[in-house]
Amino acid sequence: IVSDGWSLGVLVRELSQLYRAFEAGQDDPLPPLAIQYPDYAAWQRQWLSGERLQKQAQYWRDTLSGAPARLALPTDRPRPAQPSFAGASVPIVIDADLTRGLKRLSRQHGTTLFMTVLAA
Repeated sequence: IVSDGWSLGVLVRELSQLYRAFEAGQDDPLPPLAIQYPDYAAWQRQWLSGERLQKQAQYWRDTLSGAPARLALPTDRPRPAQPSFAGASVPIVIDADLTRGLKRLSRQHGTTLFMTVLAA
């Protein structure tokens, strides 16, 4: 997910408000949005049409002409020319005492053992 700092701040603030309300057994505390995303998308589609759309498309064609087809980003090791997508597994053993503790933690938070271990 890509986000800017302003949007991330809004997300964290609203998620915090929703979480506090949920924990307190309250309804959604956020005010209804004045405009919904489909409304904005419809406006943008209407606004970005005709000559304006052509000018924007041409701008990006010109700006991106000659750009590399693939970025050569540094990696931790050389990659094969033909990826195999072959996976591997790493065995992990969780002893009985830790498993009981994880199950207890899961019950306390209303989650499954899988979700607790996945979060960890």
